[in-house]
Amino acid sequence: MYDFDEFRSVIKALRNPETGCPWDRVQTHETLIPCLIEETYEVIEGIRIWQDSADAENFCEELGDLLLQVVMQSQIASEEGLFTLDDVINNVCDKMYRRHPHVFGDVVANDAASALASWETAKGKEKGKDQIKNQVEAVPVSFPALYRYQKMLKKAVKHYAYESGREAAADKLQKLTEEVKQAETGTYDMAKKQALVADMLRQVVEISAALDVNAEDALKEACTSFGKEFQDAK
Repeated sequence: MYDFDEFRSVIKALRNPETGCPWDRVQTHETLIPCLIEETYEVIEGIRIWQDSADAENFCEELGDLLLQVVMQSQIASEEGLFTLDDVINNVCDKMYRRHPHVFGDVVANDAASALASWETAKGKEKGKDQIKNQVEAVPVSFPALYRYQKMLKKAVKHYAYESGREAAADKLQKLTEEVKQAETGTYDMAKKQALVADMLRQVVEISAALDVNAEDALKEACTSFGKEFQDAK
């Protein structure tokens, strides 16, 4: 059985400028972004496979691949003098201590909701109001679009008293659907068509949020169902 120190040594060997792997040696933070994204999604798929089959082997393998990305990124950062893997571990451990006063301090949290509230309070004290000027725009651009908008919407409702209603969104969606007919006649240029579709998607996410449905997950299920329709196609 290998341990974590051995794993770190393997990654360092792969990055060795003289004896390492030609592919691994030339990788950068930026070139590894696609790998990081793909491995993250493959972990999620591994969880789904485990739930469906009770076989955790793929799940375990995919977690290893994701860990590889973390250690590889940290190794590259260390070579560049940015930070080390030890810094990454130290920072996240420190954060866990700070953000869990209900575990490591005297704050009481008897359920998941109160634990989350405790985390948010601790986070707010760390960041300070001036450091997060726009909670909505702070949601990472790299998130999948539907997921990002729903996250932004949640923050808008929480921090800025934004009113999100199912009925209003449904009414607007209906009007936009009728507008699609005009777009099909050729009177809309591409920019206007894109804006129309974007507005329709926004209303769908607003409705999803009102129904407490994750829009991203709902669309994934739709993709799965759509794919199954063609399983027997010849």
